[in-house]
Amino acid sequence: MNWFRSTPDQGNPDNSQDPDVNTTPDANELRRRRLAKLEAEQAAEKQRRKEFEERKAKWEAEQRAKNAATAAALQPKPVQPVAPPPKPKPEPQDEPKPKRIAPALPTCEEMVSRTIAKCLGLAMTSEQASSDAKYLPDLLDQLRLDSGLTDAQVLLLSVDMHADDVLINRINSEPKQLQYLFQSFSRCGHQMSDIHSSRRLSSEEQSHTRNQLVEAVSGVEKRILTYSGMVLSGSFMQSENDMSFLDYLLSESIPPGFIRSLFLRYSEDDSPGMEDLEAVFVSMLHSLRTEAVVSLSLSSSGFLKPYKALATLLKHKEICKMLTADPSFVPQLSGSSPQSKLREFSTVSYLYPFFKISALPGLPLHLPTQFPEDPTIATSMFPNPSMLDRAEAEGAMYSLRSSLSVARTVLHQICLSLLKAGPDSKKAMLAWLGTVCNINRKRTAMNPDPREISGDGFMLNIMHVLLKLCDPIVGGGWKMLEKIDPLYTQSTYRIDYTDETRLAADTNMLKRWWVDQRNENAQESLTRQLEVTAREAGIASTSLEASSSDQQDVVSVSVPSSFNFVTECFFLALRAIELGFISVANRHDETIMRTLRQMKEVVDDLEATKENGGLEPVEESRLVIMRRRYDSCLQIKLCYDVYLRDPECLAALVRFAAADAEWLMKKVLSKPERDSLLPLPLPVDPVFASLPEHTVETVTSVLLQTIHTDPRIIDENSGYLDEIVGFCVVGAASPLHIKNPYLRAKLIEFLWAIFPTSPPLDSEEDDDGRYRRNPAMEALFAGHKLSREFLPGAMFRLYVDVEHTGSHNQFYDKFSIRYHIGSILESLWYMPDYRKSVQNEARDETRFLRFVNMVLNDGNHLLDSTLDDLEQIHSLQSLIEGNSPEWQSLSNEEKKEKKDHLHKLEGSAKGYNQLGNNNVKLLCLLTDDAVVRRIFLRPEMVSRVAEMLNYLLDRLCGKRCSDLKVLDPDKYKWKPRLLLRRIMQTYVHFIGEESFAVAVARDGRSYNADLFAKAIRIAKRKALLTAPEVQKFEELADAAAKAYEEDNREEEDLGEVPDEFQDPVMSTLMRDPVRLPTSGVVMERSVISRILLSDKFDPFNRKLLTEDMLIEEVELKRKIQDFIKERRNAAREGRS
Repeated sequence: MNWFRSTPDQGNPDNSQDPDVNTTPDANELRRRRLAKLEAEQAAEKQRRKEFEERKAKWEAEQRAKNAATAAALQPKPVQPVAPPPKPKPEPQDEPKPKRIAPALPTCEEMVSRTIAKCLGLAMTSEQASSDAKYLPDLLDQLRLDSGLTDAQVLLLSVDMHADDVLINRINSEPKQLQYLFQSFSRCGHQMSDIHSSRRLSSEEQSHTRNQLVEAVSGVEKRILTYSGMVLSGSFMQSENDMSFLDYLLSESIPPGFIRSLFLRYSEDDSPGMEDLEAVFVSMLHSLRTEAVVSLSLSSSGFLKPYKALATLLKHKEICKMLTADPSFVPQLSGSSPQSKLREFSTVSYLYPFFKISALPGLPLHLPTQFPEDPTIATSMFPNPSMLDRAEAEGAMYSLRSSLSVARTVLHQICLSLLKAGPDSKKAMLAWLGTVCNINRKRTAMNPDPREISGDGFMLNIMHVLLKLCDPIVGGGWKMLEKIDPLYTQSTYRIDYTDETRLAADTNMLKRWWVDQRNENAQESLTRQLEVTAREAGIASTSLEASSSDQQDVVSVSVPSSFNFVTECFFLALRAIELGFISVANRHDETIMRTLRQMKEVVDDLEATKENGGLEPVEESRLVIMRRRYDSCLQIKLCYDVYLRDPECLAALVRFAAADAEWLMKKVLSKPERDSLLPLPLPVDPVFASLPEHTVETVTSVLLQTIHTDPRIIDENSGYLDEIVGFCVVGAASPLHIKNPYLRAKLIEFLWAIFPTSPPLDSEEDDDGRYRRNPAMEALFAGHKLSREFLPGAMFRLYVDVEHTGSHNQFYDKFSIRYHIGSILESLWYMPDYRKSVQNEARDETRFLRFVNMVLNDGNHLLDSTLDDLEQIHSLQSLIEGNSPEWQSLSNEEKKEKKDHLHKLEGSAKGYNQLGNNNVKLLCLLTDDAVVRRIFLRPEMVSRVAEMLNYLLDRLCGKRCSDLKVLDPDKYKWKPRLLLRRIMQTYVHFIGEESFAVAVARDGRSYNADLFAKAIRIAKRKALLTAPEVQKFEELADAAAKAYEEDNREEEDLGEVPDEFQDPVMSTLMRDPVRLPTSGVVMERSVISRILLSDKFDPFNRKLLTEDMLIEEVELKRKIQDFIKERRNAAREGRS
C-alpha cells in the first residue's frame, strides 16, 4: 500500500496528460497528492459503509429480540400461598446468598468502538473526557454525519471508517503532533495487553470478539505509524510549539518499540515511503552528532543523553546500515600530513565526538590550554589539590570513574550493535577502529606532537571498548584463543604494521629503536655480542649481522586476504592497549611525575630559603608562581590517576595480558610439539619472529603498571599467573626469539615484583620496596616446573646480555636490570630446587664465568662510585654545616653551586649504595656454596675477587675510613657495618682455599697485613662476626701473610724475567702462555681469559676472539717451566 505517493489514476489526472508538468513535484504538491489520495480512499469506503449499515440494522433488530427473550426468561414466576409447616427445632445456619448475575457483555461492535476510542485518545461523551481522552463534539458530529446516523443513534467507531478521520483531525489540531502519536502508540500497546490478559475474552466463545479487538488495535497502530512517518517527513504542517523527533529521543520520550514498529510498517509491501523515512533518520543522526560535539562533557549534567539516544537508534539494524553506509562514517582522508589527517578525521568521522569524552585536561603541560580535552574537570573536581586529603581525592576520582564507566558501557553497546547489524556494518565498524589506530601510530613516540595524535581520553575509550569486545575471547579459554591467526600482523588488512619493530624477524639489528645511531662503539659492541650469540647457538652469524638496508626483512609467508572476527578484535585490542594505556602510562611517568618532582624541589628550596633568611621580592613572586604551577600539575596528575589507578580497568587489562601470554605460549611457541618447551628450537619460527614487539610488551607493561599501582589486583587474578610466569621464563631465556634485551628485562622485572621475598638476614637490611606476597605466590613458584628448571639460567644470560645493548644509556640501564636479577637470586637461594638449578648452571663454567665476571665488574664500579661520592659529601657537609670561614668567604652564587653539587651527590650516592649493597650481598651468597665457589677460584677469576675485597676492606678500615662519615647516613642507604660484615663473610667463605690466599697476598694495590689485623679488631669490637667467623678470618689473614712472604721470596729467586716470558699486558711471568690467532700475540691464558669475559675481541686489533680459539704454546710453556726450575734451584743452592 502506497501512503505517500498518488498513482496517475488515483491522483490528479491532468498531470498525466500535461507534458509541461514537472516530473519532480515539490513538497506542497506531494502533500496535496497524499491528502487527495486519503480523500479518494474515504469516498471509496462510502459504499462499503451502506452495506455495513444494512447489516448493522438487521443485527441490532435480532439482538433486541434476543435481549427481550432473555429478560422475559429471567422474570420470577408468581408463587401460590401454602400453609406454613410446623416450626422445626431452630438450628443455627447461614442462609444462602442469592447468586450474583454478571452483567451482560457489550456487543462486539461496542467493544471494538470503545477500544478504538481509547487507542486514539477520544472521549465519546463529555463524561468520559480525561487527561488521556479528549472530547471533541465537532469531530464526533462529523463522524455521525459521514456515517449517516442521527443524533439519537449511537456512534460505533470502526478502523476503516473512522480511524483516519480521527488521526488527521487530531494531528492538525494538536500543538504537539508527535507527542499525540507517541501516546496513541503507547495506548495501543496497553489495549493489546488488556485484551490478551482479559479473563472474559479468554474463553473459546469469545474468540471471535477477541480476534476482532486485536485486529482493530493492530489497524489503529498501523495507521498511527503511517501518519507518524508522514509527520516526520513533513507531510503535515508542524506546530512551532512541538519538539523535534531528536528532542523526544534525547528526553527518552519515545515509547519502546515505536521505531522498530515504524520500520516494520514502512517495509511492508515494498513501500516507497521507506526512502523518505531513511532520509529522516539520516538527518537525525547528523543532528545527534552535532549535539554530541556541543554537549559531550563530563562537566555537563546531561552528557549521557546523546549516548543513550544513539544507542537507542542503533538497536535497529536499518539505522545501523544507514549510518555505516554514510560517507562520514569512515571518511576517505585526503590530507598529506599526520596533522591534517587527524584534523579531517576528527571533524568528519561520525563516531569521533562520542569517543572524545574525557576526564583529562590535555597535554602538553607547558601549553595546558592549547590542545584541551576537558580543561574544566581538573579545576572543578580537584580544587586546591595540595590541601586535599586522600579520602576527598579518592571520592572525586570514584565519581569520575563511575561517569566514565557508564559512558563506556553505552559506547560498547553502540559498537556491538554496529558489529551485529550485518556484514557491511561489521566491516565498516572494524575499518573505523583500524583507521583510529593507524592515524594515532605516532603515540608510541617518546615526545609526540599533540597536534598529530588524538587525546589520551579518546584513545583510552577506544581501548576500553575493544577490551569489552574481547571479553568473550578472553573468557572463552583456549577454544577461543586458538582461533587467533598470528599471520594477521604480516598483513596490512586493517592495521598498518609497516614501521613496527618485530620480535626477531629484522636482520638489521643496528636500526632498532634503542640503538644509538651516533655511538659507533656501542654499535660495535652490540654487533660483537650478536656474533658471539650466533656462535654459541650454532647458527650462521650472517643472519644476525647488521645490513645497510633500512627496512626490516620480515619473513615471507602466505598471508590470507581476510581474517575472522576473533583475530581482528584481538589484534585491534593489542594495538589499542599499546597506543592507549601503555602510551599514557609512559607519558604519566616521564612527563607528569618528572615535572611534579622538579617543581616540588624548586618550591621546597624557595620555602626553605624563605624560612632561613627571607626572599627577595622577585623570588617571592617566583614562589607564588611555582606554587600555582605545582597545584596545576598536581591536578593533572590526579586526573590521570582516574584512569591509571582504575581497578576495573586494571583487572580487565591483566586478564587480557594473561590471554595474550597463553596464546603466545600455546599457539606459537609450543610448535612443533616436543618433550620440553625449553630451549626453544632454532632457527626461530618465522611466524613468531614476525610478530610486533607490542604483542609481548602488552604483557610486561600491563603487569608492571598493575603491580606498581595496585598489587591486590594481581593477587585477585592469581589464577592467571601460572601461564604468565611460564611465558616470562620462556621469553627471558630466549634471546634469539626476543631480541630486545629491554623487553626480556621487563619480563624479569615482573617476576622480581611478585617473587616471594626472603626474610632479611640482618636487622640492618632495608626493605627493597617489593609487595610482600601471599602464601599462594610462594606455592606458585615452588611448584612451577619451568621456572625451577630454567629461570636461573635465563637470569644469568640476561645479566650478561644487558652489557651490550647498543643504547646510548646502556651503561646505566644495566644496573637497574641487574638489581632485579640479583634480588630474585637472593630470594630463590633459600629454595632448594632453585638453588640446585643455580648449581647446575655453575657447572657450565664457560657461561657462568661471564656472569660472575659481570658481578665483579659491577661491584667494583658501584662501590667505588659510592665511596667517592660519600667522601665528597663528607667534605661539603663539613664546609657548609661547620659554617667555616671558608664558607663565609664564598659568594651567594658559589654557595648555591656547592649546595646544588651536594644535592646531586646525595641522589647518586643513594642509588649507588642501594645497587652496590645488593651486589655485595649477591657475591656473599654465591661464594657460600661450594659448587658455585669453584668458579670464583678459576685462575682468571680468583685474583679479581681478592683485589675487589681487598680494595673495599681498605676503604672501610684503612686510613681514609673517617672520610666516609656523613650526616644522616640512612638518607643515602649507607650502612658501613652491614657492608663490612658481608665483605668479611665473603673472605671467610674462601677459608682453606690456598689459591685465594695467594691471590689476596699478590694484590699489590691494597693488601696489607696490618689492614687485616685492624679489620679483626673492628669486627670483634662491633660484634660484626660470630666467634667461629672471626677465627676463620684470622686463619685466612695468616695464610695470606704466609703467601705474601713466599711470593716475595720467589720473586727474589727468579730475578729478572726475560721479556719473551712476560705477559705483554700485565708484565708478569706467564705460566700458561697461549697465542691469539687473530693477532699472533702471546699472552698468559688467565689474563686474556679475563679480558674475553668482558668483551670478545682481540685487545690488539679488536677482531672477534673467543676462548676456544686460543692456541696453546706448548714449547714456550716448557721453556718457562725450565726457567723457573733453574732459577729456583740456583736460589736454593745460594741459600745453602
